Amino acid sequence: MLTYTLASALVATAIRLAQARGLGIAVVVVDNAGHPIALARMDGVNFLTGRIATGKAHAAALLGRPTAATQERAAAAPQLYHTLAELSGAPMVHVPGGVPIEREGQILGAVGISGGTPDQDRELAELALAHVRASAQA
Repeated sequence: MLTYTLASALVATAIRLAQARGLGIAVVVVDNAGHPIALARMDGVNFLTGRIATGKAHAAALLGRPTAATQERAAAAPQLYHTLAELSGAPMVHVPGGVPIEREGQILGAVGISGGTPDQDRELAELALAHVRASAQA
């Protein structure tokens, strides 16, 4: 189960990492059904950035793959991915920055980040998740 404690630690870590890089981001953590658990939008960050982060998190959670991996597939089969979003009832953004949260082969949810370049968003999501996992094991 993805707890609020873990989700909020992930949000705080992502914000701290973004600040260290001089980036303004929005970060969203969702459960495996795509429902938000924790989210934040840094000062001065456009509200659409938060919606994009949410769409990245939804896509990663519901498809069980990083959005960097679904980007090419969604471009090749746009109608299929549009239908998947419609059926799920959640917007899906297939741009790097959405990363599933897994434990023992099970998708618990996902983190979505937006505000930097797609590669910066992906890197921040992966680093924040790695930091939180490392501190949880310590």
